[in-house]
Amino acid sequence: MAGAQTKRHLHLILMYCACCLLLFAVFSSHFIELRPRALVSLVQKNETTPLFSHDDTCKPVQQIVFLKTHKTASTTSNTIIQRYAYFNNLTFALPYIGGKFCFYQLFNRRMVSNPKFEFDPGSAASVFNILANHARFSRTEMDVVVPQATYLTILRNPIARFESVFGYYRIDEELKLDKYSNPIEAFFEKPDYYFNRRPSMYFQLKNGMMYSLGLDHRFHDNTTRVLEKIEQLDREFDLFMMTEYFDESLVLMKKILCWDTDSMMYLPKGLRKESRRFNLTDEMKAKIRAWNAADVMLYNHFNKSFWRKVKEYGDNFQEDLQNLQEAEKQVYETCIDADRRPRGYLDPRESFLSLRKNASELCRILYKRVDYFVNHARVKQDTPPAPRGRYGYSCRDTTPPLSVQKL
Repeated sequence: MAGAQTKRHLHLILMYCACCLLLFAVFSSHFIELRPRALVSLVQKNETTPLFSHDDTCKPVQQIVFLKTHKTASTTSNTIIQRYAYFNNLTFALPYIGGKFCFYQLFNRRMVSNPKFEFDPGSAASVFNILANHARFSRTEMDVVVPQATYLTILRNPIARFESVFGYYRIDEELKLDKYSNPIEAFFEKPDYYFNRRPSMYFQLKNGMMYSLGLDHRFHDNTTRVLEKIEQLDREFDLFMMTEYFDESLVLMKKILCWDTDSMMYLPKGLRKESRRFNLTDEMKAKIRAWNAADVMLYNHFNKSFWRKVKEYGDNFQEDLQNLQEAEKQVYETCIDADRRPRGYLDPRESFLSLRKNASELCRILYKRVDYFVNHARVKQDTPPAPRGRYGYSCRDTTPPLSVQKL
């Protein structure tokens, strides 16, 4: 009798275990299928379901300052943030003109295009959620505009970034160096001289990342001041992303902001033409490195801290990275026609991706550039751009010329 009961109990236990395993298998396959493909299914079906949902285990960050550096994939990064703000009804701190704050000065609150802000900076109407347009970093002033914000920025290897700046902004043509077989090599025959001629965006030619992060050019050759600035930035920023490890950066950003995978999807926003690229010899790379010594110190410091953050992330970092990359690949293949180029695009600096002819509305939103979200915010917030030249403050270049030094 006891033996029969034991057999019945064992049979029930085995049935119970089998049911549990079946339920687990069904749940797991559903979860694995949906997590990387959630956005793709919406893109393919062109549904009106909200694009961005949130993980209920933590509260999504909605107060963000993204310090947009030049030629670092910052436009793609910024589009992710501004698109999130667009879908979540968040407010943008916007410049008076275009999509950039004054390049020649550290950011200050008077640069924000909002009439109420100047007179009553403490009022609810004067508090913004997002500051993500090009600006020179000033933590105290940015804290006033976007209180209790999470601070993010992105860095790129200074050698690759310098070559990109030189090609993208047509420095060779402005300085009449395009007659040389390698204009960058010609530039480094007299770098101080050419810098002091001040072509457009010249301030990005020497330690442009450090300049954007708030350190004036006159201090760039002072190692003590540079190291002090790096220590300050380490305290003031929550994450330094890395262009060379963009998807890894998005995994860290996703966790810091408590966003979901769908929110991190992107389509590249501009690919420089081959005709605007320059070959660099080892000697030229060494000269770029010496000329941009402050940026090299900045990059090396935060590259190390970046990988410490990856290590601290935990054992599931690679799994999360793979899920993100799978979703990105599927979105790209669904939305982009790799064989077609936009018609009527005249800017020779970049070659943009083309949407498929039958692309869904969600594909079209993913394809939008920063100016789309900025213009939408201007209309919604009733902050039209000021007439050209009327910033509401002085934006003049008062930078003294560099003293001539030998590399």
